[in-house]
Amino acid sequence: MEELFSEGFAILEDLGMKPAYAGGRMYLGEFYLDIGQKEKALENLKEAENLFQEMGMDYWLERTQKILMTLS
Repeated sequence: MEELFSEGFAILEDLGMKPAYAGGRMYLGEFYLDIGQKEKALENLKEAENLFQEMGMDYWLERTQKILMTLS
């Protein structure tokens, strides 16, 4: 499964689809959180948070930060 996500993320990066890439990282982080893999969840959510912040996507940034708060 992780290999498929990596391939998908590489395609999104190659196509310059940064918002979709960031959203994918957020959703993957949520998935990892749901299955109890907190370290992987944190890694993906932090990446999404940084990207949303860079792009000024405040709604998605806030949503990601709310998810991150559940990890504390």
